[in-house]
Amino acid sequence: MSDTRNRLTPASTVTRELYLYSGNRCAFQTSDESCSKSLLRDDGTWNCEVAHIQGVKRTAARGDHSLDDEQLRHSQNLLLLCREHHKVIDNKDLEDHYTVTVVKKMKSDHESRYREAMAGLARIVDTTAGLTPRFPVNLRALDGVDDGAFAAASLPDMTAFVSTLAKQPPAIRDLIALILIHGDLERRFGTGLHAGIGASVVHIEGVATTKECEIARRARHLEQVGLLTILEDDDLYYFTLTSPLAKDVGWDIFADLKSIAGDDASIINQAILDLDFTVFDR
Repeated sequence: MSDTRNRLTPASTVTRELYLYSGNRCAFQTSDESCSKSLLRDDGTWNCEVAHIQGVKRTAARGDHSLDDEQLRHSQNLLLLCREHHKVIDNKDLEDHYTVTVVKKMKSDHESRYREAMAGLARIVDTTAGLTPRFPVNLRALDGVDDGAFAAASLPDMTAFVSTLAKQPPAIRDLIALILIHGDLERRFGTGLHAGIGASVVHIEGVATTKECEIARRARHLEQVGLLTILEDDDLYYFTLTSPLAKDVGWDIFADLKSIAGDDASIINQAILDLDFTVFDR
């Protein structure tokens, strides 16, 4: 039977796919042996060849098949090997050892590791998903609360407040916690019910490991969701936490949390970062 098959160059998209999922390593691996040679050497030279699982020539290793020219150059029929192991699997005398099934598994096992890694890089994870806030039940850590009347009336508002915080990603709540820890409970910024605990922007930038531009970006987000205002006082700018309940019911939960915590930053972190507001109970 005449050999009428043609060796077509793989499309650029196919070549890109092969290199992307190669991990820059030869794909040769069996139960007894594997190759860890780099396809691109440190000196910039290539030790890499595109190998066919089912051969182009009928007389070649694994050449007894019905694939056409286009199918032969499809990514499913190709893998990247170092020059040494390309010769090994294409040795006609070893065809019974390096069968189509064996070489296909070689490709699949090798590429699957890098496909999984690339899929992981491509994921966008919602960091707020799966959070389970802990809500208070009696609010007795607040000054003057010694019976259940205040708790019964106020717990729905607290639940709404905590639920709003839970929608903010950890990186945003980090800034809230920093402002609370370094803020001033005695000196309030703003006016009337809009006054809140604040910390100078310079101070926050000084204690944070995040770049100033990123702090400003997160602060603008908090402004948009109604949890922060940026004020100027005595030629300094302040981040001022604004409780969403202050305007409606006159309750500044941020101020009460700061009062409960005192100088204990762990209590603030427990509430804001861990979303555990049982710190309001006693």
